[in-house]
Amino acid sequence: MPGPDAAFDQPADAGFDFGQFTLALEHADQVAAGAAHSCAITEAGAVVCWGQNTRGQVAADLPDEVVAIPHRVIAQAARQLDAGAQHTCALLSHGVFCWGSGQYGQVGREVADRAFPPALVPGTERAVAVATGTRHSCALMDDGTVLCWGELIDEATNEPTPTAEATPVPGLTDATLIAAGGGQSCAARPSEVVCWGNNISGQLGDGTTESSALPKAVPELAGALHLAAGGGEFDGQLVGHTCAVDRDFNVLCWGRNDEGQLGDGTTESSLKPVIVLAREDRDDEAFLNDVGEIDLGAAHSCARDNDGPIVCWGDDREGQIGRRQRDESVLPGRAVRVARFGRSD
Repeated sequence: MPGPDAAFDQPADAGFDFGQFTLALEHADQVAAGAAHSCAITEAGAVVCWGQNTRGQVAADLPDEVVAIPHRVIAQAARQLDAGAQHTCALLSHGVFCWGSGQYGQVGREVADRAFPPALVPGTERAVAVATGTRHSCALMDDGTVLCWGELIDEATNEPTPTAEATPVPGLTDATLIAAGGGQSCAARPSEVVCWGNNISGQLGDGTTESSALPKAVPELAGALHLAAGGGEFDGQLVGHTCAVDRDFNVLCWGRNDEGQLGDGTTESSLKPVIVLAREDRDDEAFLNDVGEIDLGAAHSCARDNDGPIVCWGDDREGQIGRRQRDESVLPGRAVRVARFGRSD
C-alpha cells in the first residue's frame, strides 16, 4: 500500500495557459461542487480543484484565497470525489483522502480550526464510495457498513458533536448508496431508505424534526435507484432537503422547502416524501420521467432524464435553475427544463 503522501508528490497546476486549462476541463470524468469551490477527476485520474480556498478546500499548500486555475491536488488515480462546504474528499484505491477545513473533524484527522492537506482517513481503506456534507463526511464500505466523521449527532445526548474518528453508523450493514447534506446522511438499503443526523428541517424524512444518531426509515420508499442530499448553514442552523429516485423512476423529496426545492408546487416544508411535479404549460418545461441522476444544492435541486434533458427546481435568485428569463421574485415549485441545454445554437 502506498504511503499516506504518495498521491501528492509533485503538486502542480492543471494548466499554465488557456489551452491547458481548457484541456483539463474538457477531459474530466467526474466533477463535484462545494459551497464555493469545485473539483474534477481528469481523464488520467488526477484530482484538480479550483475556486475559494480560504479553508484549504482547494489546496492547503496554496496561500491564495481564490484559485482561478485548476490546481492538481492528487496525482494518483482517484475513483470518486465529493465536495462539502469547505472541505473535499476523494476515493482512491486504498481509502478516502480528505482535505480542507477541520473545524468539525470533517477531514478525519483532528478537530481543529485550520486547513489540512490531503491525507488518508484512518479506517476507510476498504471504502467503495464517499459523500460529504456541510460539516461531515461518510464512506460506504465494501461490506455494506457506513462510517461517518465530522459533526455527528451523539447517541447519548442527541446533540451535534464534532469528531474526527470514522465512526460506524449503528445497525447499518447492507447499504448500497450513501448521500450527505446539511447535517443529514442517508443510505439506500435493499428494501428501504434510511436517514440519520440533524433533522431541524425534516431532512431525515421520518415525519419528525427530531435529530437522530440512529438510521430512521423514510416511509413509502422501498429502496432507491439514486439518492442525493442538499442544504447548508442558514442563520447558524444546519438545514437541508433530501431526494431519491424510486424504482418507478419518480423523484421524491423531503425536508426544507422555503425556496421550492422539494418540487411539489409549494414552498411548504415536508417531514415526509412528496413527489416532484413537472409543468406542461410551456415548451421549455418537462415532465420528470425516466430520471437517471439527481443532485442537490443548498436550496435547489436538479435531475437528468435518461433521454438527456436536465431539469431543476427551487431557488433561482442566482440563476441556478437555468430559467430562460430569471425573476428574483419567483420561487419555482416545479421542475423546469434548463434553457437551451444540449443545443448547439
